[in-house]
Amino acid sequence: MWLFFLYVVLLGWVLWKHLNVVINARIVLLVWFVKSFFIFLISYSSFQNHSFLSVPDEDNYFHDALLFNDLAKEKPLFYLKFLLDEEPADEDIFNRYFTQTQAWYKAPDFFYNDNRWVVKVYSILVFFGGKNLPVLRLFSAFLALTGFLLVLLFFKYLWVKIDASVFFKKSYESLVFLISQCFPFYFFYTSFVLKESLLILILGVALMLLYQVFFYERKRWQYILMLVLLLPVLITFRPVFTLSALFFSSIFMTAVKYVKKRKTLAFVGCSVFCILLITGIFKMVLSVSVFNIIQYRQERFLDASKGGIFLLNSKKFVRAPYDWKGLKIDSSQSMPSVRIKKDIPMMYWELTHLSDTLFVENKDTTEEYKVLYFIEKANRTVYIQPLNSRQSILYNAISILQALNVFFFYPQCIKSITDLVVWFENLGILLGIVVWLFSGIRYKYDYFLSYLLFWMVLLIVIIAITSPNTGAIVRYRYFILPVLFINFAYLYLSKKRIHL
Repeated sequence: MWLFFLYVVLLGWVLWKHLNVVINARIVLLVWFVKSFFIFLISYSSFQNHSFLSVPDEDNYFHDALLFNDLAKEKPLFYLKFLLDEEPADEDIFNRYFTQTQAWYKAPDFFYNDNRWVVKVYSILVFFGGKNLPVLRLFSAFLALTGFLLVLLFFKYLWVKIDASVFFKKSYESLVFLISQCFPFYFFYTSFVLKESLLILILGVALMLLYQVFFYERKRWQYILMLVLLLPVLITFRPVFTLSALFFSSIFMTAVKYVKKRKTLAFVGCSVFCILLITGIFKMVLSVSVFNIIQYRQERFLDASKGGIFLLNSKKFVRAPYDWKGLKIDSSQSMPSVRIKKDIPMMYWELTHLSDTLFVENKDTTEEYKVLYFIEKANRTVYIQPLNSRQSILYNAISILQALNVFFFYPQCIKSITDLVVWFENLGILLGIVVWLFSGIRYKYDYFLSYLLFWMVLLIVIIAITSPNTGAIVRYRYFILPVLFINFAYLYLSKKRIHL
């Protein structure tokens, strides 16, 4: 426990000395100590046994981080290759480490299995925190806090660029920061060993580098080089968030810097043109449309949410429905075997032709399998009408509206405090977007409103379509409400003309 308190003080000192550029240092420290106290409660008190605080993904990341940290101590060269995604040719090392992972091979995304970035980063942090989960949670909170301060600094600089006469009292900025850190799910998910904290840090660093590329003449090439080096991470780690942020921010800052009149029209027109251009490039170069990519992601999510029991024998790899009643289990052997009952639907791959997926209703009730693993059915998935590129525009419009309905108006029945908090955040995001839409008609900074709305609405639509599960939606949208809030607060304060 002494190591935990040592890092609370040490990282607090770093925040005090080096990250108080935007916010009053005392407010930053207040947020840090509140987060630290929360982490202490969920790590060392009886609260840690509460089901609400069970985050299975954290267990997987922590397990793999410790596993590969052990690899670093035993075989440093193999660990360096692991950081470069190179699997070892040594069969013993591969079986002892890579086959024992829980997150490393799990759920690859469109470009890359971004679980791997989390495992890599935290396997390095284990060197500093030891095999101490509470300390790694502290590191996670620190990364998120650092990233959010950079995001806040980015938006402040943008507002000053839009109108050089706009300056805000530090006390007001500190209040905005304090409130934005208190949104429940943002506060919650950045206190665990998860992707969320890394995403905020990467986003903050990337946005600040992009700003410096546009507006800092003296060291521009250094910032460009740093952004290029960061690009592989941006492409492979939650690209829906990172690339969309850089895309719209680049167009917006181009409008700020080079366009003298009709900036809103320039921004909207350029954004639409670039979206159409990117869609065309995907179609011509990759022979796949962006719509098909989103449809594929939705199909995978809906299919995975149904769960399954995964079986293996010498000939087949089988996925049966997640229903143990569909199997006959023989427990007389040291390693139980199972048989699939008649007419149970299943999908399988012959080990000699793994590229071919076959869908059948089982007829052979004598064939035996071993249970390889199983995935439980997701309880909070809403099975909406899926997208289909072969259907009409009206059909797909209804699909999108159903997905947005899940995003904003689920869960329909409030059964717990968590559901109540989800509803408050639903209403907060919906209200924030409505306020921004009306503000765009009324206020001067309409092209800034267009920029933020394009980015936020795109994120919301993609999250809603690809992840129609209330639990996943809460995880993926965790930073949307804080970003909407800080920009609405800046807009309000700028109209009041609160000066230093």
